Amino acid sequence: MNHTILNVDDTRLEGWVDSYYDISFPDDMPSQVIPPLGMPVLKFHYGCGAEEFYRSHSIKEKAFCIGQITQPVLLEPRKGVSFIGINFSIWGMYRL
Repeated sequence: MNHTILNVDDTRLEGWVDSYYDISFPDDMPSQVIPPLGMPVLKFHYGCGAEEFYRSHSIKEKAFCIGQITQPVLLEPRKGVSFIGINFSIWGMYRL
């Protein structure tokens, strides 16, 4: 897994956005359980096999707003899948 997590340097986004990231999977990986983050998240999936990334949840969309998850999510990382995401601050998405 290749990942880059960046903090937001733009003062206009302070209080709204916590961080943003880019993650890609050059090879298939074992299933991974992701715990709740405690913040709303906006994700955009792209690449081959993106429709199978959340296979256990029957989610087929490639771009969606997750909101605050309340239970762990099972991911099925596949070769060629990538996503970019925005981690909002606790009240950041509400303020938009």
